[in-house]
Amino acid sequence: DMYVSLGDYPYHLRMNKSLCYKAVKQNGLSLAHVVNKTKKICYAAVKSDGNALFDVPLELRSEQICLLAIKHGFRNDLSIIPNLTRKILIALITYDTDEIIKSLLRKLLDYEMCMIAVKRYHYNIRRVPVKLISRKMCIVAIKNGGKNILDYLADTPVFTDDLYIMAASYGVLVDIPDRLKTPEVYLSAIKRKISNAYYIYD
Repeated sequence: DMYVSLGDYPYHLRMNKSLCYKAVKQNGLSLAHVVNKTKKICYAAVKSDGNALFDVPLELRSEQICLLAIKHGFRNDLSIIPNLTRKILIALITYDTDEIIKSLLRKLLDYEMCMIAVKRYHYNIRRVPVKLISRKMCIVAIKNGGKNILDYLADTPVFTDDLYIMAASYGVLVDIPDRLKTPEVYLSAIKRKISNAYYIYD
């Protein structure tokens, strides 16, 4: 029964490459119990569960297998990746959780990576240094949701009144300055999202 933990098998069976290959295809974390960790077995393991990367021998942790692990759910300690190449960083930002994105944006920044993060989730723009925020990035963030970011963007030199109005047209009335809340802006916001009527006062 391959659903029995591979760790329950006797040592001589855990040396059997064919048996181990079948086991890790069903449960990638079974790699921890494999005696002979070949490249083929390791690739099958991380394709089944990206977190099997923990048990891939260091000499087999190539860029290719790390990318595969990230694609298939690796969400843990980045220190086990021996070389954080640009491809790996972009993959982490594309696939990974917000906490890791937050960490990466603080330490390993460039415009392209930040834009990928903002496209993934508009709120990530709050984690982008002001010097890297462009007008295009603001527009992407607004179109991708727009909530709870206008107060941060207001302090950037690229954020102008027309972007506030654009945010309203995408249904974001919160944080728009009173001087810009004209009947036309209200109407545009309500057409996009009826609940914006809640923010309209006499």
